[in-house]
Amino acid sequence: MNYKTVTVAPGESFNFVFPDSFQSRWIRFVTDTDCHATAWLKYL
Repeated sequence: MNYKTVTVAPGESFNFVFPDSFQSRWIRFVTDTDCHATAWLKYL
């Protein structure tokens, strides 16, 4: 099940805050092209 699809241009950053009601057991980040990327999750 896809929750959200985001397009980020080269060199750009993207920040997203999940709503308080969001629940998940795992999250997977994927790209549609080869690249070097980092995904940081911050749990509060």
